[in-house]
Amino acid sequence: MAITGPISQRIDMLRFLMIFGVVVVHTQIFAPANAMPYGWYPDILAFFQDAVFRCTVPLLSLVSGYCLYMSGLDTRIRDLIVRKARTLLVPFLVFNLGLLLADFLAYQVAGRSLVLDPPAMDTQAWLSAAFAIYSSPINFPLYFLRDLMVLVVLAPLFGWILRRAALPGLIGIAALFLTDMDGYLILRGDMPVEFYLGGMLALRKVDLARADKYAYPALGVFLAACVGVTWFDWPILLPLRIVSPFLIWPIGAALVATAAGQWLIRQSRYSFFIFITHAPVLMVLWTANKYAGRPLPEHAFPVIAPFLAVALLIAIYRVAASVAPVSFAMVTGARASAKVRRERRVASAAPGMWPAENERRVAVL
Repeated sequence: MAITGPISQRIDMLRFLMIFGVVVVHTQIFAPANAMPYGWYPDILAFFQDAVFRCTVPLLSLVSGYCLYMSGLDTRIRDLIVRKARTLLVPFLVFNLGLLLADFLAYQVAGRSLVLDPPAMDTQAWLSAAFAIYSSPINFPLYFLRDLMVLVVLAPLFGWILRRAALPGLIGIAALFLTDMDGYLILRGDMPVEFYLGGMLALRKVDLARADKYAYPALGVFLAACVGVTWFDWPILLPLRIVSPFLIWPIGAALVATAAGQWLIRQSRYSFFIFITHAPVLMVLWTANKYAGRPLPEHAFPVIAPFLAVALLIAIYRVAASVAPVSFAMVTGARASAKVRRERRVASAAPGMWPAENERRVAVL
C-alpha cells in the first residue's frame, strides 16, 4: 500500500529537516561545543547537537518500519531483499568502499590519510572500516544503513510477531536490543525498537493524524526535555530518544502547511544523497579551513559548515543527475527522479544521525 497525501508530505518534510540535523550533529566531531569559549554560545550549540537532533534516528527508524510494513514487503521476502539490496546495499558499498579506497590511496601516495591509520589497524578494524562488522564504517553515518539492512532481514520475523503477539514482542525486542544482548548484530540498540513500533502502527492501521491537535503541547514537552538534557544534565536522553518520534510527528503537522514546510518538502529528494556524502564533505571542509589559516573561525564552523555542506551537496546532486542520470540513480539506490517522486508521493525512510556518545559499540573514527 502506497503512502500518499498529507502523510507522505509530512514524511518528506521531516526527512529533509532530520537529515539537516544529522549534518549539524556531525560538525561536533570537528568542533565540539565543550571546546568553545564559555558562555551562552556553547550551551545553545549543545542544545541542538546533544539533544534536539539526537532524536533524528528514532524518528527515521520508526518511519522506515512504518513504510515497510504498510507496503507489505515483509510478506514478500524476495521482493524485500531485491529492493533493499538496490536501495541500501549498493549505496553503502559505493560510498563507503569508495571513501575507504580514496583514503587508503591518499596514505599510499602522500603518506597521510584523513581518517585511517593503516599501520595501527588489525583485521577487525579493517572489517569494520569496510563493512561495519563490529563498529562504524569509515563513512561513519552509514552505520544506519548497516543496521537498517539487518532490520530488513529481520522484518519477516518481526512481522510474524507483530501479527500474533505485538506487545510481548515489543517488550522482548526492547529487552534484547536496549541491553546489548544481541552482541554486534545491531550497533544502535534503539533502532529495532522504533522500527518495530513503526510496524505496529502500520499493521494496526493507526491514524497518524490523531495526535495532530496536540502539536503545541508536544513541542513544549520536547523542548523542555531537551533543555533538561542540555542544561540540567537530566539522565533522560535514552527515554527521550524512544518517545521523541511521537512528539516530533505532531509538531510536523503545524509546520507542513507553512511556506517553510512546503520548501522543505521540495528539498526532500536531496536527503539521501546528503546523508551518504556529508561526512567526507565535512571532513574536507574542516581540513581545508585548517590549512587555509582558518578563514572560518573554529567557533563559527558548527553553525556555517552545515549550511555550506548541504548547499554544496545539492549543487553536486543537480550536476550529477543532469550529466549522468542513469549512473547517478544507480549508485544512490536507484531512487526515482524528482518528477516521479512528486507524482507518486511514495515515501521511503532516509537514514538519520550519529549515535549518542555513550553507545559503546560505535565510535567516531
